[in-house]
This record gives sequence, C-alpha cells and structure tokens, in this order.
Amino acid sequence: MGLIKWGMDGLKKFNMWDVSVLKIYLVLIGTLIGAYFANFFIQNVWTVVAIIVLALIWLLYRMFK
Repeated sequence: MGLIKWGMDGLKKFNMWDVSVLKIYLVLIGTLIGAYFANFFIQNVWTVVAIIVLALIWLLYRMFK
C-alpha cells in the first residue's frame, strides 16, 4: 500500500500542465505498444474495444458519482 500512497501523494502536486504532459506521455507509450503488437490488436480488436468501453463507463461513473 505504500507504493500507491506514494504515487497518489505525488499526483496531488501536479497542476493542469503536468497532467497534460502525463496524458501525452501515456498516449505515446500506447501508440508505441500498439505499433509493436499491431497483429495482436488487429486480431483482438473487439476485445480491445470492449475493454475501452468498460474503462470509459468506469471513469464516467467515478466522475459523476
């Protein structure tokens, strides 16, 4: 639990620009992973779409709770 608390404490120090840079970083890492494993993602596109939709539903639930 110490690692999670450490990460949450670090995120509390972020401002809007820091969060923007973090999101850009994560998108770029995701792009690289997707390019490297392109065949896997093409074969499992509906599984990936389902995971994306479930993640979106979870985030919207947490946002408007």
